[in-house]
Formats: sequence, structure tokens, C-alpha cells
Amino acid sequence: MPILNDIKINVDPIKEWPMYAIRKTHSYILREFFMSSNYKICIENSQDYYEKNKFILNEIKKTNKSLGLDEEIFLANAKEISDWTLEMEKEDYNDLYIHSFIGMWSALETGIENIFKDFVKNDIISAKNIITKFKLGKYNINNWPWNDSTCYEIASNLEKRVRQLNSNKNLGVNYYERIKIVFSWFELEYNLNNEDIYYLNEANRVRNIILHRYGNIEEKDISDFPRLRQYKNRLIHINEELFNRYYSAIMNMLIEV
Repeated sequence: MPILNDIKINVDPIKEWPMYAIRKTHSYILREFFMSSNYKICIENSQDYYEKNKFILNEIKKTNKSLGLDEEIFLANAKEISDWTLEMEKEDYNDLYIHSFIGMWSALETGIENIFKDFVKNDIISAKNIITKFKLGKYNINNWPWNDSTCYEIASNLEKRVRQLNSNKNLGVNYYERIKIVFSWFELEYNLNNEDIYYLNEANRVRNIILHRYGNIEEKDISDFPRLRQYKNRLIHINEELFNRYYSAIMNMLIEV
């Protein structure tokens, strides 16, 4: 689940609009990345939660003071938390990294659309070029600048238009290329190394596998991304190393943009 608290950045959204959405996206992704580290530390520090609470309970009982609680339930809850933290560690914090990865990818997708939206809203040359990618008459340049709702609508449909206008290419598996084509419509060019491209595209597929198939890998996934073969006949697994690799590919793309 993405973080929804607003992040304040030292960029003027009016005067410095070309950089505003990029910097904002960068900040949200960074927050998701470091949030996972903070949660992991909290979980690790709670492994002895049961023993600590048992000790505190015994010390209080020595004073002959009434706690006003059911001691058995109190300790059972504490043990449940300790057992859960140990299970998380045993599974390489898979649940934690999956939640953080989904939040990070959501921040990326939202941020990319906001970047597109700002160019459509603030730059008439971009707006004129972009409406040529849609059915003639769908958007009237004489009504520009359009309201935010229209700009968001246009931005959210650009990736889909790439697929429709390039149906002869296998862009379904290539998230990097789809986004790169949209940026080229705004006369913005960037390049990534092959490793980053692979992991960026794989991350997009893993996002879909998690959200639409509860993490179940299919043969098509393995064919498109051979590294996923290790998850055949079991659910997708994200550990710290893979989480960091996806993060690196995402951030390197934003840096290039």
C-alpha cells in the first residue's frame, strides 16, 4: 500500500513545473524504500517481545500491585508477536518487501502520469503534439490550457495509446520501451543499461503477478523473464536483495529522466 501522506519538496510547482513531479516521485519512492528498512528494524527488535513482557509482568507482580488485565491473554498476545517476527525473519521478510515493493511501484506509476500531466498542462507545444496521438477532435487545442481533470485523463491514457499505435511490436512485456516512447512524444530522451531495463520490466510483471494472481507464476512469465523460473510451482518471493535491485532500476530511470 503506497504512503499517502503529502511530501513537501523545495520546488515551486508553478515556476519549476518541469522538475516538480519528477522530484516528488523521487521523494515518494525514497520514502517507501527507507520505510521498509525502518519496519524491518522494528520487527527485529520485537523478537524478544514475549520474554521482555514476561519479565516486566513478573517484576510488577513482586510489588503486589494489581495489573487489571488477564495475564494469560497478555502473554499469549506477546508470544504471538514474537513468533510472527521469527517467522518473518525465516521467510527473509518476504511479506514486508512485497508490501513495500507494491507501494514503491505505485509511487512510480503515479509519478510518471503526473510528469506527463504537467507537460500537457503547462507546455502548449507538448499539448499540440500529444493530441495527435488520439482520435481527431477528441481534444481541442483551442480550449487549452485544459483543466486538471482533462490533463489527468490524457496522461493516464498515453501508455495505452503507445500499445495501440505500436500493435506490431511486442511492447506488452517491455514497460521500459512503452514509457520511453511516451517521453519521446514530449521530446525527452533517456537510456538505461540492459540490466536495469530487464529488472524494470520484470518488476512491472511481478507487480501484475502479485496483484492479479496472488503471486502465482505462469509459463508465460518464465518465457518472458527466465529469472522467474526459480519461483515455478511456488509463489513469488521478494527478499532484500531483489527489492534493492528493483529499487535501483526504478531510481536509475528517474535519474535519467
